[in-house]
Amino acid sequence: MINVPIDKTRIGGSKVKTGCRTCKARRVKCDEGKPSCQRCVKAGRKCEGYATSPEPANLPVGQRFVHYVESTSTALSRSPSPQPGLDTPALRSLDYYLNATALYFGEPFGIDLFSKDLSCFMQNDKAVRHSIIALAAFHENFLHPTKSTTDNQRRLLALDHYSQSIQTVVHLNQRNQQKAMLTTLITCLVYCCIESIQGHFVSAMRHIASGIRLLAEQEDSLLERERLGNGISKGFIDKMRRMFISLGTQAMSMEESEVSAAVVQHLQSAAEEHVGYFFDSPEQALADIAQLMNDTIRLATWAESCENDSDFPNHALVSTGDRLDRPFEEWTRAYDQLLTRSSHTQYRSDCSSQHIAFLVLRVNQLMTRIVLSFKYQTSQTRWDEYLEGFKAIVSTSEDLLVVEAQQRAKSGGSPWSSDGQTSYQGTFSLTLGIVPALFLTCTRCRDRVTRHRALDILKTQRRRESVWDSQVVAVVAERIIQVEEESTSRYWQERGSPSLADSHTQQGRKAHLDSSEAQVVPEEARIHSVVIDWLDSENRAQVFLMEKHATERHKQVVVWNE
Repeated sequence: MINVPIDKTRIGGSKVKTGCRTCKARRVKCDEGKPSCQRCVKAGRKCEGYATSPEPANLPVGQRFVHYVESTSTALSRSPSPQPGLDTPALRSLDYYLNATALYFGEPFGIDLFSKDLSCFMQNDKAVRHSIIALAAFHENFLHPTKSTTDNQRRLLALDHYSQSIQTVVHLNQRNQQKAMLTTLITCLVYCCIESIQGHFVSAMRHIASGIRLLAEQEDSLLERERLGNGISKGFIDKMRRMFISLGTQAMSMEESEVSAAVVQHLQSAAEEHVGYFFDSPEQALADIAQLMNDTIRLATWAESCENDSDFPNHALVSTGDRLDRPFEEWTRAYDQLLTRSSHTQYRSDCSSQHIAFLVLRVNQLMTRIVLSFKYQTSQTRWDEYLEGFKAIVSTSEDLLVVEAQQRAKSGGSPWSSDGQTSYQGTFSLTLGIVPALFLTCTRCRDRVTRHRALDILKTQRRRESVWDSQVVAVVAERIIQVEEESTSRYWQERGSPSLADSHTQQGRKAHLDSSEAQVVPEEARIHSVVIDWLDSENRAQVFLMEKHATERHKQVVVWNE
């Protein structure tokens, strides 16, 4: 916590003697120079240093202020090291980063990349330090948006330091300094966070793509620097690789992603190969499910591109898909074993982050299983076979929201408010979350009850997971549901079945359909593909929804706030 400067000579109405021991012994006025009194130095005497003054019991009213409130169980009691050229607001943002943002970004998997590694790098790297200041300011505004003067001041502070960080990185690369590569890699990650937290998803994907490409191209150089002991550990390189693979997974799930699947595949090939999976922690399970999801997304994209070929699915596609089935089943067994070993630990009985991590992994396991099962299918009606999986995604997501609410209540509110607020406004994460799986449920599960439950979560929760925003995708999902329900109604009216048509005419009505009745949505009424056209703004996109055999493209323009 950064305190307002106070009068050192009077605290609580009593005099406080100051100065070094040498001056006090000679009863002369000390100039209080640190670390040694210059009066002693000039006189040729040895300065005996300063006595440690006890902290005052009481400070006068108005002489101190609190930046934010946090529970004693999570407080780190850390402050940033003194940094030259930084004013009080910038130092305060560094303080907020160390005690709030860095911890928040590590949850729920206990990742210490931000709290440990980046916190160390920012002490000696000017570009990283400026980027961290910007990130902390944006993060605080995201968690506690008040639209106040303070919010605007933090935003201006963030933009200023973001600009300074970029200028420093450009300068390092122009001069081809040795540390430019590492600085660029780290700032790619921080810049991705900065853009994503503002809702600038196109820019975020570009930074993800740049970081993945740089890491893939320069990993040998980084490992060489690690071997020479130049301040880089293999553990840090592994953490960066896992983080960028996870970010790549989420970006690749978006249509028109900037991320190259081939580069992600190359990056994965450098990772340790697993003959069989065994997990000691949810973090290890996260790294491997992210890798499996990358492979699954590439396979699904490949299958979609050649599904109109006469020999679909061809031998190469089937062979690639079959090679994914075994590691996924091995991952599932290892995950179940980890879950069993953890069944008697604390996470089962409270609202710990580990419990949340297991729920996130479960959601993504369900989504991966569904996509892998569908990999050779072309008919949208085949998604109906996976209704139980979609239901499990929704129920697990609902459980996760309950646990998160309990965790917030237990900690006394939302984390680390700048002015003592306890209101909870949003969730931001970089690792795998629940939004992509819920979007898949909304768009591919045609059971009304299940898809509307998923839609309700997306609409009511403010969750930003890397390049996925729950409220943005909710607009797209709701439009898809509307188009399909209207098309279904017309379809059955034309065929003389008004009862089936009526069940899909009232928007928001949750008809009770079982798994067989879900197929009342015919193939002709289902949206087959979604194409996103990013417009000339960071918070605006045009989405085209296309049925399989129809020439009409349903257009939806989506605009969101930063």
